[in-house]
This record gives sequence, structure tokens and C-alpha cells, in this order.
Amino acid sequence: MLWREEIFKYPKMISIIGGDMMDIKELESLALKRISLSEVPAEFTGTVKKYEVRDDKRGRKSLFLTVEYNNGDVVIKYTPMHLSEFLEAVKKLGIRDLDDLVGKKVRFVAKAFRIGNPRHIPIKIEG
Repeated sequence: MLWREEIFKYPKMISIIGGDMMDIKELESLALKRISLSEVPAEFTGTVKKYEVRDDKRGRKSLFLTVEYNNGDVVIKYTPMHLSEFLEAVKKLGIRDLDDLVGKKVRFVAKAFRIGNPRHIPIKIEG
């Protein structure tokens, strides 16, 4: 059962829950587009939406940065191997707390590491 506030907040959900027909175009407007890192250029600018520290598939504590780019979201994972490079970069940008990065438009550049896949490292805050 939806709370009263949620009913007014999400009127489209009533159609779905109530079993009424919903136009596919309306449903598409609710979908979140994910962009693969392989589709992102070596240098790009995007807005940091959120971050989270959690275990990855291999059980390693990792930082996951969600960045809005080209009307979609890119998730960049920094494993312990990449974190020192990431931390050095954000310190140079004057970031002392990751909350300060959220909502900022940031330029990223791909950096190759001795092993593993390249990672996009923040190099500049734009705006």
C-alpha cells in the first residue's frame, strides 16, 4: 500500500499498480539510462550524482562514483589499487570530503594502470 504522500508524488505509479494500461512512451520516461564505460571517451565532463563505498563482486571495498553524462549515468569503480591515484587527484582539486564532489561538473581523463583496466580520474572542476 502506498502512503498518501507517495500517491501524490508518483501519480504514474497508480496506473501501474492499479492495473490500468500505460503507454510505453510514458514508461520510457521513467527509465534510467546506463552508459557503459566503454562508450565514454578517454576525456569527458559529467556531473557527479552520488558516491558509495561498498564491496565489489570480488569482495574488495571499492568506491563507486555515479556520473551523469550524455543524458545517462556512468558508474566508475575505484578499487583499492586505484584509490590512491583518485585521492591524490581530488586533493589537488581542493576536495576534502566526497560530499563536496556531489553536484559538481567534473572533467575526467582515463589513466592506465600497471595492471587492470584504465580508470577515469578527475582532473578539473568546471563550474
